[in-house]
Amino acid sequence: MNIKIVKDKHTWDNIVLKSPNHTFLQSWAWGEFEKSMGHTPLRILLHKKQTPIAAAQLIIRQEKISYKLPLKNHYIYIPYGPLFVTPSLTSDTITETLEIITNLLTKLSTKYTTSYSLIEHNYPIFPQNSTQTAMAQAFKQLGYTSFHKSIQARHKWLLDLTQSESELMKSMRKVTRYNIRLAAKAGVKIRKSTAPDSINIAYRILKDTSKTKHFVIHNFQYYKNQFEILTKHNIATLYWAEHENTPIAFAIIFRFGQHAGYSWGGTLSSYRKKIPGAYPVLWEAIKDQKRKGVKIFDFWGIAPPRDKTNPTKTLPRQHRWYGLSFFKTGFGGYYEELPLPYVKIHNWLNYSLLVTIDKLRDLYWKLRRKI
Repeated sequence: MNIKIVKDKHTWDNIVLKSPNHTFLQSWAWGEFEKSMGHTPLRILLHKKQTPIAAAQLIIRQEKISYKLPLKNHYIYIPYGPLFVTPSLTSDTITETLEIITNLLTKLSTKYTTSYSLIEHNYPIFPQNSTQTAMAQAFKQLGYTSFHKSIQARHKWLLDLTQSESELMKSMRKVTRYNIRLAAKAGVKIRKSTAPDSINIAYRILKDTSKTKHFVIHNFQYYKNQFEILTKHNIATLYWAEHENTPIAFAIIFRFGQHAGYSWGGTLSSYRKKIPGAYPVLWEAIKDQKRKGVKIFDFWGIAPPRDKTNPTKTLPRQHRWYGLSFFKTGFGGYYEELPLPYVKIHNWLNYSLLVTIDKLRDLYWKLRRKI
């Protein structure tokens, strides 16, 4: 098996879209967004006799730590990859692929002085997946361990959009259907835009939501860069609910190939209990994405259910994301669980210090939310 770097957008995206697990996080556009934030994307293709086997977009991140320590967080990250694009996949092919990628990560760690590499693939452990099983065995053989937390969504909620609109509506929770109809009766209008400056609408609502729900958001530049670049590549669309000319709720949807994802959203606190704006926004987004040919709608993360075989009835009420999870699962769908990221450590001392700092930071925010 050989490896080569892909430097053409059209070639790269066409290869990635051959995988049933294709995701916007492995798209060319996402790499360009990472580049705009100061990181370095590297797109690699593994092939045999010019036949594509697997693709992986590596993001070489060199982040500053906000602590007064002589330490920088340099690492390599593969978000929801690698993606296998060959129809005849065997456990030997999986092992060989991961071995080649690991050797490359080791070489890059010397060039970029990275402390570790993270591979966070999107082949589920529930329902059980043979590709994931083979990958887990290969990672163990290659000396990887599990990272202490996920970076992307691990407990996922997905919706099959090959159903008709009436079937989708029927599969919703009763309160979800009620709130969609209630918003319509209240005169809520749904708008959508891909204009770069429309991100201002979303950010105003997001800031309000973060304050009332006590979670940390990125700075405006992060969302501005992301939306501008992903709309330029026909991936991102903003939907928002409007009541009497006031935007009250929004959802940003990322579409890549036949998959679409609910990346982030929010509702103005002053309207949350008055008018259910979030419900019609997401329903309109789902219908619009279905019309565009999307087959799988990804609601992204939910709280981990106590019973994976009956997730909607066993969402943990004490979890901080219970309300959001109840909202998402109300649209119908099914549950998937992904493994924790696999980590290959290149510098044990730096890695140990960085993980300790990260755990302390997480503890700080957890305690702060309780105050």
